[in-house]
Amino acid sequence: MSNFKWIVCSKLECNLFSQIAMFSIAGLSMSLALAFVCDLQIPSQWL
Repeated sequence: MSNFKWIVCSKLECNLFSQIAMFSIAGLSMSLALAFVCDLQIPSQWL
């Protein structure tokens, strides 16, 4: 079943999907890093 999906999936769609996945992972890690840095700068009593 999974092999059938990969055969049906066109090259452009797979490239687009992998790019979107990479961007979302990068965005998630960047937002986590920003939250961590801001958390260090903002006093804990404000949170």
